[in-house]
Amino acid sequence: MLVILPCYSLESLSLERDSSEVNQILSAWTVFYHPAFLEKEGKLPRWENASCPLKESKTDVVIIPACCESLLPDDWIPYKEEQGTLLIREKEDRDEIARILLEHWQLTEHGFDPDFVADFFALGTAYFLTEIMTRQLRYMSMLDESQLKNKALEAIREYRADDREKARTALQNAFELLSQSKEYFYPGKSYLLNLLLPSEGQLGEPLRREIERS
Repeated sequence: MLVILPCYSLESLSLERDSSEVNQILSAWTVFYHPAFLEKEGKLPRWENASCPLKESKTDVVIIPACCESLLPDDWIPYKEEQGTLLIREKEDRDEIARILLEHWQLTEHGFDPDFVADFFALGTAYFLTEIMTRQLRYMSMLDESQLKNKALEAIREYRADDREKARTALQNAFELLSQSKEYFYPGKSYLLNLLLPSEGQLGEPLRREIERS
């Protein structure tokens, strides 16, 4: 599983991008964190620089954000197509990319519930943002990627064993690895704000009375 990025290193990844390019890059990076894909491959996805990607490396699927395509060598895409590599190009929506991959790998009946999948997408997003913040602040990443992979795969195994509590614990441990790596360069507490915006038809009477109070 390979993602093409428009940079030589995450230190040099320009953050001056419009919303479309941001979606392209985030969708390409995070979609491979679908638990069905991690379970199939047994490892985390990798990335390469668009200007000089490895030509001979064996890859089954490559996601090329549209903002990267013009940076690729002219003969790289034809060469990969001749090798039988699935190239996903000019796609911005993660759900659409996921559907393409699920059909390609015949994993449409993967059995993971949507919340579990969403948690893994969140893990991929948190991982990417943590690595970018580390480098933007000129620090070296202290993340143990091997342990991150192990905890993610452990969560998947426990889910398959129908032990949802152990699966949740393993996934939480994966997030804690990201939190610990952040502490080296930004030692501050993290907070989660859960914002609920109900429609008028969903407002229960106790909540309605509370809102109407002065």
